[in-house]
Amino acid sequence: MLFLLLACAGSPDPDGTEPTTDTATSDSGDSDSGISDSGTSDSAAPEDTAPYLDDDAINEPGLSPDEQLRAVEKALSLLAGADPLMPFDLYVAAMDSADDACPAFQDEATWFDSCTADSGVTYDGYAQHVRYIDLEDSGNLYHQYDAIIADAVFTVGDSADSAEVVLRTDNSYYADFTDSGGARYQQTLLDGEFGWTDPTADTGWLGLAPRLSLDQQAANLDELFFVYINGAITGLDDAMTGGVQAVVAEYLYFVSPGLDADCTDEPGGALSVLVDDDWYLVVFHGPDVETMAGSGACDGCGDVWFEGTLQGTTCPDFTDFTDWEVRPW
Repeated sequence: MLFLLLACAGSPDPDGTEPTTDTATSDSGDSDSGISDSGTSDSAAPEDTAPYLDDDAINEPGLSPDEQLRAVEKALSLLAGADPLMPFDLYVAAMDSADDACPAFQDEATWFDSCTADSGVTYDGYAQHVRYIDLEDSGNLYHQYDAIIADAVFTVGDSADSAEVVLRTDNSYYADFTDSGGARYQQTLLDGEFGWTDPTADTGWLGLAPRLSLDQQAANLDELFFVYINGAITGLDDAMTGGVQAVVAEYLYFVSPGLDADCTDEPGGALSVLVDDDWYLVVFHGPDVETMAGSGACDGCGDVWFEGTLQGTTCPDFTDFTDWEVRPW
């Protein structure tokens, strides 16, 4: 179901070939939230009708400031918890149960079939996947590289205790490499539908069966770090996520102290969180991903906007992203 094709910025494909599909990432959540980058509503009432608007009809946020903080921290936790390696490792594990006849491979990396292997695993759909370990290419050492395209379902068992893996993606990849200068990078794209049900296993974020269009990059530049996230996690069951239905990261950029940035106490970019069908937009004041310049107070807090109206500030815990000894190394 998944096929990862590397389209890393500034990093060539390890095999020297160009990806065969377009990378599809979500640049922002504006189309979902109806809120512009400036934090104001994208649409305004025409001047000739404005005097007739009923102020009492203006919606008030359904979440209190404390509830807004909890929703923002949950959204950050969901982004941090989307381990990009899980779908690839799960695919490899599923293919370890294949046999010579099932699924039927078209070439070394591609199969298309609907069958049950001798192991009892059912393969339905198609997938194309490559994995390289410790590959040297163009001066880079790829510690691991995965790329996958897939529309596949893997099933084990036919009872209530059966396990199922769903991988649907036109282009997802994972690359962990060190360049010729000794800097280490991790670049990933997860774009598609991913799911894993298994009553006997810890299914992690795949147990939420989300839809992702998420670009993540991180770097270790001689013990100076950054993490960048852009894209969305949607299709969430709010009963499993503390009320959060969707998360949109807009150029979230975390940097460690020591890098040439105006602010390291909070990220740059913005975060939109959908709760009870209402969008809350949090605009942070940390470094811009291109200029490293901050914007406004660098106090670890973001401005909360609801339907174009500033609600105040919220000060979430960023530890999931700024524990530099752990993530993502």
